[in-house]
Amino acid sequence: MTRQCAWCATYLDFVQSETCVTHGICESCVERIRRATLEELAPPPETILVGDGHLAPSMMRT
Repeated sequence: MTRQCAWCATYLDFVQSETCVTHGICESCVERIRRATLEELAPPPETILVGDGHLAPSMMRT
């Protein structure tokens, strides 16, 4: 049975398995999801580090 990426349909491999898993995730999609997750978790640009690395909102501009 062949397996393909569930996100982009790229061919992954041929497996002989009784589990019937036909989909997985390719390395390109893993990397794209990882980058998107890191961007989502990054502090907003207006946030600054203070003291021993704690996050604090930046001062409001006047």
